[in-house]
Amino acid sequence: MSKGINSANNALKGNMTVPQLLKYVLPTVITAVFASLYGVVDGIFVSNVGGNTAFASLNLVTPLFLIVSSFGMMFGTGGNAIVSKTRGEGDEEKAKRIFSTLSLSVAILGIIITILLEFYLDKLLVLLGANEQMLPLCMAYGRIIVPFVVCYLFQFYFQNMLVTAGKGMLGFIMTLVAGFANIIGDAILVGGLAKTPEEAVRGAAIATVLGLIIGGAIPFVYFLFENSSFLRIVKPILDFKVIAKTCSNGVSEFLSNISSAVMNTVFNSLLLYMVGQMGVAAYGSISYINTIFCAMFMGYSIGIAPAISYKYGSGDTEGMKKLFKKSLLIIIVTSICMVVLAESLSYPLSSLFSKGNKELIEMTVVGFEIYTISFLFKGINTFGSAFFTALNNGFISGFLAVIRALVLSIGAVIILPVIFYTYFGEHTALLGIWWSVNVAESLALIITIICFLANKKKYKY
Repeated sequence: MSKGINSANNALKGNMTVPQLLKYVLPTVITAVFASLYGVVDGIFVSNVGGNTAFASLNLVTPLFLIVSSFGMMFGTGGNAIVSKTRGEGDEEKAKRIFSTLSLSVAILGIIITILLEFYLDKLLVLLGANEQMLPLCMAYGRIIVPFVVCYLFQFYFQNMLVTAGKGMLGFIMTLVAGFANIIGDAILVGGLAKTPEEAVRGAAIATVLGLIIGGAIPFVYFLFENSSFLRIVKPILDFKVIAKTCSNGVSEFLSNISSAVMNTVFNSLLLYMVGQMGVAAYGSISYINTIFCAMFMGYSIGIAPAISYKYGSGDTEGMKKLFKKSLLIIIVTSICMVVLAESLSYPLSSLFSKGNKELIEMTVVGFEIYTISFLFKGINTFGSAFFTALNNGFISGFLAVIRALVLSIGAVIILPVIFYTYFGEHTALLGIWWSVNVAESLALIITIICFLANKKKYKY
């Protein structure tokens, strides 16, 4: 036990070189990427077995569960900052009790959400835009997932807390096993047994549940008993201020996920209106691939957050300054590499979800090649929000999330198609949707940089 704890302590206390920093965050990055593969694998199998309507239905129900996962992400990132800061201040026992309080809160919240979804799932899906053809398929998927909402929340919550506990590699192993369970489930239940669109979405849902149980329930059991990290579930602190502080710290990640769900809904609605279900399928393909690439940025931000919080709590401003500069360097280089890679692979990646439909592939490739330019800006924007969360400044991180995802993104996706339609002709309106992401992310980058500069003296980074 002491060996694992000492190793985590040394990583947090030391001034890591860039290679050491990459090694420190690598398990979390890989974990985030593999976690993002759940939906992608579902999408590949459902699109190729169930067809475009089943795939579009899957894309329509996804935002709802993205909203659900937001609560787990909020408690995970917000609690991560508080637990790490408390530990940096030298009070490990209090850190354990805070962690236990948050774990109990997530479980209770999951039960409440489960009950609400059992009664209102169909109404929520209609609000998201499900029509008569798609609603039965959306319901077939949702009814299977809903009873496992607690596991859904736990998966995102413990993904962060395993990093806090210095067990990022364990989190990676659990995610890897969960991912393989999901893939095998899809291969058997969708690829092997499904004969109809409804059977395809049901099989994908069951495969996802297998992954959720492994990714959410097993970490809970790990922390429930004595383990090799400094964290475990003990008697909680009945302190609502801790819960409120956690929510305010993690509100940026919560709002980011909520905003992504809203964005998906707006995109789907516009595309359904403009080009029908094929537009939703094209955006679904782009969205899945975008999720994998952006998971690298999110994984890095989650992985580095405990080190930033620890150094902030211990007063090591010099160490925090070095972490900040090295992180920016890593993210900028990674962003450029990701754009080059994505552009060069646009056709094969777009073909994964098409079932050989040439019109769908062509539409997806055009959108994908425009959409992926946004990777140049998304890395810094993602890190910026997570950085202020790690500093326990939920106001700025929340402000960045709201401005980026709700104001700029939704504003751009509504305005740009109109501009393209008015000045370049009706046939270019679809291009306005794809370009809206780049406009929103570039403007968000400017605001993020302003926030960095405005708070540099306060936090001494």
